[in-house]
Amino acid sequence: MKIRFSWLLPVFLYSSSFLFAQKDAIQLENPSFEDVPEAGARHKAFVLEGWIDCGFPGESAPDIHGGKTNFFNVVHKPYDGNTFLGMIVRQNGTWESVTQKLTKPLLADSNYSFSIFLCNSQTYISHSPKGGVTNYNKPVILRIFGGSELCQKDELLAVSPIISHLDWRKYDFNFSPKKSHKYIILEAFYSSESIASYAGNLLLDNASNIALKSGKGVNDNSLNTYIEANKLEQDRFEFSDTLMGTSFRIVLYADSDSIAQMAAQKAFARIQALDSLLSDYREDSEVSLLANIAGKDKVVSVSDDLYTVLSYALEVSKKSDGAFDATAGALTKLWRRAFRQKEMPPQAEISAALETVGHRFLKLYDDHSVRLLKNGTHLDLGGIAKGYAVDEAMKILKDEGITSALVDGGGDIATSNPPPGEMGWLIDKYVYNKGKIQVEPLVISNQAIATSGDTYRYLEWEGVRYSHIIDPRTGMGVTSRKIVTVTAPTCMEADAWATAMSVEVDPKAFLALEKKGISVSFSLY
Repeated sequence: MKIRFSWLLPVFLYSSSFLFAQKDAIQLENPSFEDVPEAGARHKAFVLEGWIDCGFPGESAPDIHGGKTNFFNVVHKPYDGNTFLGMIVRQNGTWESVTQKLTKPLLADSNYSFSIFLCNSQTYISHSPKGGVTNYNKPVILRIFGGSELCQKDELLAVSPIISHLDWRKYDFNFSPKKSHKYIILEAFYSSESIASYAGNLLLDNASNIALKSGKGVNDNSLNTYIEANKLEQDRFEFSDTLMGTSFRIVLYADSDSIAQMAAQKAFARIQALDSLLSDYREDSEVSLLANIAGKDKVVSVSDDLYTVLSYALEVSKKSDGAFDATAGALTKLWRRAFRQKEMPPQAEISAALETVGHRFLKLYDDHSVRLLKNGTHLDLGGIAKGYAVDEAMKILKDEGITSALVDGGGDIATSNPPPGEMGWLIDKYVYNKGKIQVEPLVISNQAIATSGDTYRYLEWEGVRYSHIIDPRTGMGVTSRKIVTVTAPTCMEADAWATAMSVEVDPKAFLALEKKGISVSFSLY
């Protein structure tokens, strides 16, 4: 889960050069991978019409998904036609690929364009030859090769970013071969150094023709980025500080210690400045001072930072039907006291606090002014402010020329480009499995992730476990036990929706969130 990438998306006019490119396009056979749905058979020579298996000897071929049967719990619908292709990366250090002979060869020093729709499946469950069940659900990349012989990878032509999103997305590639090729090879891959013990999948559908473009050939920027990332020699630096009531950690790669130190200091300074604006623990913060105007028919101007956070908080409140609500400050103050005293808040006080909660009491105006309609309303940005601070720290690092970094604000994490030589940042994802909280590795880049749950902070009262996460609609701590993980383009989005889904998992919201690149996973316990 997830980012919308745009890799060299040129705008074409219907000119003579465009018509020339269409005329000289290389037509792929069966570009939408149409065939009878079938799980890949061991030693199967032909995967499906037009495509040949180029996998490892003794391993099964890729799978043809679609129709009524959901092989390996892959439930996606095809983007085009009736079926699509699924390829995996295995724990034993092998991976899957397919090839076909081109109707005419790719010519050296010519410029080509190609597109294909890709996604990842959250479940790709298969039985291991050694026993047990493995979920091949980790994100991988697509590598595109040219070759002179069947399954012979002579030249790497293009590479995708890590495919971690669960919805179909179109990826456009431009490449200029250094020599001519008769075959094209599509390969699911992760990293030559890390592929052992890595179990991932890639879904493919609706490939385009390979169009010959006019002009001097230029290799796809995605390939250049991939090559440079594997060649780049930079040092790793790590910094930490306690801010916003939690531990912030910054990991970055830079050419020198002085560059790294300066970038980290500026990022921490930005977080500290945001704390003075957004923390409801501080009586002098901008958000706390807003309580003074509640119910007094006053409109006050606020900073751009506070307005940005309140705007998205209001959006999430409406879309989650109040499962997330920034006006729940009176309730959170009440429950904080209850956690300190280790006793249940009186019902009368809960009811009184509930009277002040509701996103309808928060009004935002285009001139960046705010009004609180209900007397006693307090704002609490605890489920969104930290994510915003992580995003802003990452912006500072990018402004300082740091292209590969991770910012971790107590589990709310944002990443930029992968570390040198890697395909992504390895993140711990917490799940509940077989009676225990376990850690699963997750690889992301240029994405954010947030996890929410009551694993450590809760109140036991008369046999009931109340989470520190409060349902703003009932005033009570959440009692359903789950761990929610959200990946999103920004950490503010991930943070807010992880909180909202911890209150109530709304299946109707999943599709709408996926369209915005936000993926939600959860485990109950």
